[in-house]
Amino acid sequence: MAEAQQMKPCYLIAGDDESKISTAVSRLRKRGEQEGGAVERFSAPSGRKGPDPQEVAAALAAIPLATGHRYLIVEGAEGWLKADHEIVIGALKTIPPETTVALVARGKAPKALVEPVKKAGGDILEYNAPSAGELPGQVVGWAAEGGFTLTLDAARLLVARMGPRPLRLRNEVERLALWVGSEPTEIDVEDLEAMVADETELAIWSLGDALAEGDLVAATVAADRLLAQGEPIQKMIATMAPRIRGAYAATVALDQGEPPAKVASSLGMHPYAAKQLVAKVKDRDPADLLRAVEAVADLEVASRGGSVSDEVALTLAIRRACGAVSMPAGGPLARAAG
Repeated sequence: MAEAQQMKPCYLIAGDDESKISTAVSRLRKRGEQEGGAVERFSAPSGRKGPDPQEVAAALAAIPLATGHRYLIVEGAEGWLKADHEIVIGALKTIPPETTVALVARGKAPKALVEPVKKAGGDILEYNAPSAGELPGQVVGWAAEGGFTLTLDAARLLVARMGPRPLRLRNEVERLALWVGSEPTEIDVEDLEAMVADETELAIWSLGDALAEGDLVAATVAADRLLAQGEPIQKMIATMAPRIRGAYAATVALDQGEPPAKVASSLGMHPYAAKQLVAKVKDRDPADLLRAVEAVADLEVASRGGSVSDEVALTLAIRRACGAVSMPAGGPLARAAG
C-alpha cells in the first residue's frame, strides 16, 4: 500500500505474521489520517469472537458526511461464523465510492470471504510468518533496515531467547536500533547479551544459565536484579526450571558418550539454544546438575507458602545449586538451612 498507489475498494488481510499484518494495518490507518479522510475501526465487542457484522454492513451502507477517502478497518474477521459472512458479503456488493474496507483476519484467510472480496474489486493480502529456520535471517535483515549490523549468531540467540514471534522480535530490533543510534555498529552475541540485560525474561534465562554453569556470582547478580524489580519468584522458577532440567539431561547424555550434536537435538529446544546449553555444561558433572535440579524443585515447594521469604528461599537455592552450601533433607530448603 505505497503512498501513490490507487486504493482498492476492499482488502482481506490475513496470515500468521503479526508483524507484517500490524504494519499493513498501520500504513492504511496513517494513509487515511494523512489524506484527511475518515478512519473507522471495528473490533470484537465483549462476548463475541468477531466484530458485529451488522455494524460493519451499516457503516458500509452509510453515506459519509465528510469529504475525502473513507477507510473502514475491521479487526477480528477470523471470528465470524457463516451467518456473519453472509451479512458482510452482501454489504461488499455495494461499497460506496471513495471507500476502502480492510477485513483483517489473524490466521488463514476465511475461504468464504476470498471470492466476494475479489468480486468487489479487492485484493487478498496474506502475510505468513517465516519458519523457525528462516527467522534469524529475517532478524538480520530488520537490523540492516534499522541502520546497524546484527551477526547471524546474535540473531539466532535473540530468536532462541524470545521465541519465534516475529512481532516481538521486530519490536526488539527496533529498540536495539534506538540504542545504537546513527553510528554504524555491529552487534554480536556478547554485545546483545549486554544490551538486553534489562529484559526480564532474558535476566531469568541468565539466572538459569548461571545455575547450570555453577556460577555463584553471576547467579546472585541476576537474582538481585530480578528481586529488585519485583519479579514474582514463581515466574522465575517456571522459566528457569526447564532450563536446569535440560542441562542435567545433557550432562547425563554427554557422560554416557553421546555426541554433543545428538544431545542438543534431543533436548526439544530451539537448535541454537540447545547448542549453547550443551556447550555451557559439557564439562560439568551430572551430580552437580542434579543438585541444581533438586534446589530449584525445593525452591518451588518453598514458594508456595511457609515461613521462608522469597528472598531467603532464592538465595539458599542459588547457593545450594552452585555448591556453596550443602543442604540436608528435611523440607523446603531444609527449613531455611536451620
